[in-house]
Amino acid sequence: MLPSNRLTFVAILALGCAVRPSSPAASSASAPANREPVIATDDSIVIRREAVRISASVPLAATLLIPQVAVPAPAVVIVHGSGSSDRTNAWTSAYAEDLARSGVVVLYPDKRGSGESEGDWRTATFDELASDAAAAVSLLRARPEVDSARVGALGFSQGGYVVPILATDHEELAFAAVISGGTLSLMSQVLGEIEMEAVERGAPLDSAERARLRWIYESMFEFSRSRSGWESLQTQADQARSQSSRLDFALRTLPADSTHWGVDWIARTGDFDPLPYWRRVRQPVMMIYGGRDTQLRPRRSIERLWDAVGADAANFSVLLFQGNGHALHREDVIAMLAAWIEAGGRP
Repeated sequence: MLPSNRLTFVAILALGCAVRPSSPAASSASAPANREPVIATDDSIVIRREAVRISASVPLAATLLIPQVAVPAPAVVIVHGSGSSDRTNAWTSAYAEDLARSGVVVLYPDKRGSGESEGDWRTATFDELASDAAAAVSLLRARPEVDSARVGALGFSQGGYVVPILATDHEELAFAAVISGGTLSLMSQVLGEIEMEAVERGAPLDSAERARLRWIYESMFEFSRSRSGWESLQTQADQARSQSSRLDFALRTLPADSTHWGVDWIARTGDFDPLPYWRRVRQPVMMIYGGRDTQLRPRRSIERLWDAVGADAANFSVLLFQGNGHALHREDVIAMLAAWIEAGGRP
């Protein structure tokens, strides 16, 4: 468990004051998980919307949201999370709109293979998705409305795997922000999400079931690399399903066929760990988590990040909002992000 004083120190980096997430003050400031967000934006700011094409390795469709404010203005690229995601995504759309109404130019693309973008996210590596984001950054930096020295990226969920690659490979990126992005390896993240889902269903896995689940998923990851042992893997999975209704549910998304696209996706991404990239990031970073997240363990992600960056964490700002879940969206977060972006990522 992350020591409270360590988390407080991270909060100090973010806010310039000591805020213990477990303290009464911080708890009262945290929005309930079901709270309707009230966004502190300026409705008087007119937003011009321009359809653009991003020249990545595959053409990407995007909307450029340009607030009619003093130019050149800071700008941010939206980096989507896992699966198919485009400009109809309610979570990312809310941030794109609210940041634009806060005076930030926003480039909001459809993820490759989603919406009107070409390509296929199922065949893409995280490096390729980072290359897509880099092309979007290049587009922004060339726009006359944009201050090229204040262009960054905002990733959501699994977009938190893409953003550190982008920041590491592209020094011209001014800042990097991530909402609800885990820092665990992909394998640990997948298993953790399955275990948390079981808890949410009121049917948590016991220690033996967790060990068996890990063995089966490790075998799946190994099969994706070696392409041997499929029959043994399926036999073990079928036995687990028949012996435990909890494991039957937990294994429902395991590829049932060796030719399933997910097997190839695991082969390309299964060994991914974001920490080696985060260690090398020198730009200002803001990472924001909800304490009630049921898709990742925020304290575990924060602790792993802290252990990795250690004394080099002066450029990292980490916030934990106890009352919010994975799709965190708050008035104060929007205001804070906008101010941080306006300052080019400086506290």
